[in-house]
Order: sequence, then C-alpha cells, then structure tokens
Amino acid sequence: METSENKKKIYPKKLIQKEQLTEQLTLFQAYQYYVKDLDKKSKCYIDRSLYRQICQKFNENLSEALIDGEIVDLPFRLGYFRIKKKKIILNRLKVDWGTWKKTGIITHHLNSHSNEYYYKFFWGKRDMIVKNKSYYCFIPARVNQRALAKAAKENGKCIKYFD
Repeated sequence: METSENKKKIYPKKLIQKEQLTEQLTLFQAYQYYVKDLDKKSKCYIDRSLYRQICQKFNENLSEALIDGEIVDLPFRLGYFRIKKKKIILNRLKVDWGTWKKTGIITHHLNSHSNEYYYKFFWGKRDMIVKNKSYYCFIPARVNQRALAKAAKENGKCIKYFD
C-alpha cells in the first residue's frame, strides 16, 4: 500500500509555467543579498539609494555599449549580449496599426529607414554553463528598446550589427 508520503504530487503544466514566470528577483532583493553579511561599519557597505544609483548607471552604460555595436561578455560564463539584425521577410511584415486607425487601410511596416532590417537585443547562451539555460530569457526594458529603435531610425544604415 502506498502512503500519502510516497505519492508524487502532480501539478498541471500551466501552474508550473505560471510559477516560473513570477519568480523574478528585484533590485531590493539583490541589495538585501549584498548587505546580509556586511557590517554597517565595513568599507564595502553602502546604503540602498547609492546601490540603486550604481546599478542604474551600470545598466545605462551597458545599454549604450550594446547600441553602439559592441559585444558584451558576461562574467562567470553566463554568455554574451549583442544586438542582432535580421532581414525582414516580406510575407511576415508587421501591420501598421496607427495608419489603420486613421485611414482604415491595412498597411505594413517596410523598415525602409533601416535598409529593410529589424534589430533586437540578443543573449547568446551557447557557451553558458548553467543547467536548463533554455528557460532563462532576457527581456529588455522599454527604455532600451526605444533607444535601439531611435538609433536604427537615425543611423540604421551605418551601424554594424551582426546577423
């Protein structure tokens, strides 16, 4: 006879996926981890506002470096970040909903300002040494996506991104 201790709990797949998406760490949690073993009199101890400013400046510099076309290698073999460019596929063009709202005519974005390419942030995880690396994803902040779009519109034909 099986007891209740020996039975495996079976969870629906949707519940497992939902739990994975909600377990995101915040900057406050990172700060708590940073100061948990530090004494307040230590030279390495900083207050939360300074910690936030340092992280914010680091992220701004990282974003600027990526938009300028650099490849940023992450420490501890966590992969690399870069901007990836792809040629648009003509039968998969995105609908221009702004024009459709104004005129009622469906038109598509042709990306003529960027020589018919679109750009996105890319996290290369091929050399990463973490288990289940396919479950990790990078979702850039809206500010960074807007900065990339602005760079593509202003000088998209002269930026050297990789395919």
